[in-house]
Amino acid sequence: MNLLIVDDEELEVLTVEKLVLKTGIQFERIFKAVCMEDAVKILEHQVIHIMICDIEMPGGSGHELTEWVRNRSLDIKVIFLTGHAKFSYAAGAIRLQVSDYLLKPVKEAELKAVLLKVADKNSDVRQYNMKSSKMAMEEIKEYIKEHCDENLTREKVAQEFFFQPNYFSKVFSNETKMTFRDYLNHCRMEKAKRLLLFSDQPISQIALDVGYTTTAYFIKQFKERYHMTPKQYRQLERV
Repeated sequence: MNLLIVDDEELEVLTVEKLVLKTGIQFERIFKAVCMEDAVKILEHQVIHIMICDIEMPGGSGHELTEWVRNRSLDIKVIFLTGHAKFSYAAGAIRLQVSDYLLKPVKEAELKAVLLKVADKNSDVRQYNMKSSKMAMEEIKEYIKEHCDENLTREKVAQEFFFQPNYFSKVFSNETKMTFRDYLNHCRMEKAKRLLLFSDQPISQIALDVGYTTTAYFIKQFKERYHMTPKQYRQLERV
């Protein structure tokens, strides 16, 4: 499932995100927005299953944002957040088919109960997640190949693709049968082999070009994988 949190107060967005993570409910991606305009940009380019949205926001209220969603027939479960228990808010929520309504400050137990109830209503979520995870992992694998010479970390890649780091590791391992670190090293070594064969660059430069900060560590990793040094590989394969 993908989640979108919308609130004009950035601190409130981060607080809700922290509470969501504490519930233990697994979301594939968590998107954040601090206004209706930012939320619309996300909604236009990402598939969102649940939206937690503040009602009172300058530049576009939660009601207006939800109306935008409903007018486009997007299948999104909406949970309203507000600091005031007003009847007009509740009436608007009913009209817009909002799934639930939470008062600030949000409590973890209440949030968890609402999220579980909303998530259970979507019977296709698990099947969709499997398909979208496979598509996302193919895109991520290409990204790692293209950027393997950089100082990539699990956290950086997860952030780039809007994953939570721990969930990213789990999905990546399930889909690729490799850990993130193993796959990164694999990409670096494949690139190193190509450079050894098709360029005359010194090994020290190749080490830098594939993301290793020291030549010694690069040689050590290469030898562990291929049972020969980069120099020996170059000599053998060029014959």
